Amino acid sequence: MSKLTVVVGAGMAGITAAYFESRKGRKVILIDSDERAGGLLNSDFNFGHYFDYGTHIYADTGISELDNFLHGNFSSDNCTIHTIIHNGNYFKGVMNSKSGYVDASVLPLNEYNQGCSELLSMPEKHPADNLQNHLIGKFGVTFYNSIFKDVVAKYSGVSAKTLAVNAVDPFEVTRILAFDENTTKRLTKTEMYNAKLGLHTKGNSSQQNYYPKHGGVGGQIFNLMRTLDKMGVEFRPSAIITKIREKQGRVYEVVTKSGSIELDRLIWTLPNSLLVRLVGIKEMQSAPPLFRNTGLFDFVFDKALNSNLMYINVYDTKLLSGRITLYQNMTQSEVYSCTVEVLADHGVDLKSKISLVLDELVKMDLIDKASSCIFRQFRPVGAGFPVLTTDTAEKYNRLNKYCNDYFRNIVFLGRTPSTFFLSDVLVDAYHKLVNQD
Repeated sequence: MSKLTVVVGAGMAGITAAYFESRKGRKVILIDSDERAGGLLNSDFNFGHYFDYGTHIYADTGISELDNFLHGNFSSDNCTIHTIIHNGNYFKGVMNSKSGYVDASVLPLNEYNQGCSELLSMPEKHPADNLQNHLIGKFGVTFYNSIFKDVVAKYSGVSAKTLAVNAVDPFEVTRILAFDENTTKRLTKTEMYNAKLGLHTKGNSSQQNYYPKHGGVGGQIFNLMRTLDKMGVEFRPSAIITKIREKQGRVYEVVTKSGSIELDRLIWTLPNSLLVRLVGIKEMQSAPPLFRNTGLFDFVFDKALNSNLMYINVYDTKLLSGRITLYQNMTQSEVYSCTVEVLADHGVDLKSKISLVLDELVKMDLIDKASSCIFRQFRPVGAGFPVLTTDTAEKYNRLNKYCNDYFRNIVFLGRTPSTFFLSDVLVDAYHKLVNQD
């Protein structure tokens, strides 16, 4: 009888884990509390359009065996293949189509010159115990006060002084545009400045990025789950785990509301705080991190949007809007729709802000005043982005070390404070499941 692996969490990490475990000849059960697989890598269908959860594009990982599973069915017939991701940003009332990073040149000239001077003179190494000190050590006081201080507060809701160093990496608050194009090219030849400066123009890349022509980004989840089904992987949706039983660090049973599963190997892709609670390790339990109040605003227009960008980071602190996904440019078709992601404090009633967000699209000149919005909807996101404070990061690191040291038959996968982006998560999963087994 083949050995049984239970994979908890049917996001991309869990789906990938189920595939490679099944290829070893193991029986695999993939479970998730949601009724569908994919996690936030999913799409909703409404008014004849697909709307994604966030901006996601499938990208090559550089590992042929992994890419063959993830993208092997993609071709120009069923998806749009991009070698360049056209992103931009809106900051201080200016739309910038060069990059998703903030363009410092929109600052008053004296602030800009002072900031550039400080950036060039900052030491190569700048160890810091919080995000504020990290950003000041990297870019200088002027750019921190003129750019990063308020942008960080917009996306996290708290002061950068309370946050871990990498707390806002997902929002591309890691580099800036400064100087002219030629100067930037020369400076970024050194690692010190390459870590600080974004390029003014996008060059061709050997990496291919894929976006399905139909079904939104979630369309590929259906294809991957069909592959797992053909391999004999059993998917159990809407499975609520009530208890995990272990003995001396070896998990032997997962108990759900619909029954128990005996196993000899567990792959865990969810937060470790949930694991220790289900196991009953009280000394490692702590309050969950605070998540931002997150919502998605979807719009369909009767005319094309005034941009060739795929997504836009809205850093302007006078606007509620956050990242904007423009589907017409993702699919390169006449799909005149977009999704605006908004992060706010929990006291804000986001659903009531849909007209305000629509007005902001007009203000940013993304839609003509003559255009008609023929559909609009609001979708709340249950668990959006965590507020990664220094205290939360310290607790996570301590818990992560405990779990890796104590549990003997669990493989830990998924997003962590240091492994957030999808391609990094999947490469990490591949190495742990294939190279380290």
